[in-house]
Amino acid sequence: MRMDENNQGSYRHKLQEQQHLRHLHHPTHHYNYQHQYQDDLRDDKDDDEKKRRRTSWRNLTVQTALSSFLLMVRRRWSVLKKRSRLILVAIFIFMSFYSMISTMDYFYSSYGVDSVRKGRRSIQLAVPTTPAFAVVINTYKRPYLLQKAVRHYGEKCGRKNRVVQIFIVWGDLDVAPPDPYSFYTKVDESSAAARNRATVSILRAEKDSLNSRFLPIDGLVGEALFMVDDDITVECTSLSRGFEAWRSQPYALVGYYPRLASPPLKESNRLTETGDKKIVYHGWPRVFWTGKFNFVLTKASFLHAMYLDLYSGPTHPQEIRDYVDEHHNCEDVAMALLVANQTKVTGRPGSDHSPVYVEGNVADGGALNGISTSGHFALATTPSSHMSERSSCLVDLNRMYKERGWESPLHQVQLRDQSWVRHFPGFWWQIRPCNLWEWLSLGNIFT
Repeated sequence: MRMDENNQGSYRHKLQEQQHLRHLHHPTHHYNYQHQYQDDLRDDKDDDEKKRRRTSWRNLTVQTALSSFLLMVRRRWSVLKKRSRLILVAIFIFMSFYSMISTMDYFYSSYGVDSVRKGRRSIQLAVPTTPAFAVVINTYKRPYLLQKAVRHYGEKCGRKNRVVQIFIVWGDLDVAPPDPYSFYTKVDESSAAARNRATVSILRAEKDSLNSRFLPIDGLVGEALFMVDDDITVECTSLSRGFEAWRSQPYALVGYYPRLASPPLKESNRLTETGDKKIVYHGWPRVFWTGKFNFVLTKASFLHAMYLDLYSGPTHPQEIRDYVDEHHNCEDVAMALLVANQTKVTGRPGSDHSPVYVEGNVADGGALNGISTSGHFALATTPSSHMSERSSCLVDLNRMYKERGWESPLHQVQLRDQSWVRHFPGFWWQIRPCNLWEWLSLGNIFT
């Protein structure tokens, strides 16, 4: 009985195999397979056709839009007057030329002033090998700006941009200074951000004076100082570029705000009521137009640490420091005169101690609300009166120099020669200010 069941199972299995083989060789099966293959080919062709149509439609759309634009331009061009056509052609030529020059300048610009590039030196002094520098921040009752400045220079720029020390000149005598490291954000002390930080120290002034920013500093590492107001933010790359410029000319004032002190334009207006020669203080527009300057502002500048000793020392007239205290202004002009007098700059070609202008990216929060132009130190209520006050400072300080038998130390130098950024191909109009606010220094521009 069991044998019969096994035979029946074997027979059933063989029968299923035979049916399967017959099905494989049946014409209907081949027809279905071929039909499926043809359907797949047809689907692929349909996909290719759809892609081709989409591509053709895109090309047609672009061509149509371009044709429509050219047709619109042609219609509008045909209704323009001859003068309007000439103006548009001139604008197009100018923009094309400017774009070409800007592209060339981007790839081929370099760095260095003429005296450094040509290897000439007028005064032989030992060149410092300082690998890093300290930032001295001048502040007055503006805690938010101070914290922002410390974090920018000491934390964001920090040691990777060669900033190793931060000194805060604390002039608020009624308020105790905060903990130096309270300005920083809290991070792990072993992190890269913490290692990049510069050390912070607070210099508490003995009296409320702008002269306090130029007091000698104990514990200073190296000889390089970057003096800056709390409302000035120099981008880190521009800051490093300025330091390299200072290292090439360490006994010059190197900064981001060039200024010009020059006689009045009118011959009949060149003497004051006391018989002194008038000197007019000019901002960037006049510097750009004439292509000349003779000092840079210390609100964002590099200088040698020895000038702090000279400014506060006995060789620098006390009368000048008293004048700064009385007028709450012009401490930067006094420092520029001191540096120029110390190095005996004559403005002759090859002088390597003339001031250097560093073109960079600078955010100026004090263009209209600076330490010496507003608040506690403000005497000038408008930009024009501020410029007039600065002109008076130049006249008075130069008179003090002459009373001591010294010549006026400021001499004009060429902006193109003393600019650290060397534009290509070197047109005078390629030199730009560090921020757009500089163009608004229009006071005295026609004086």
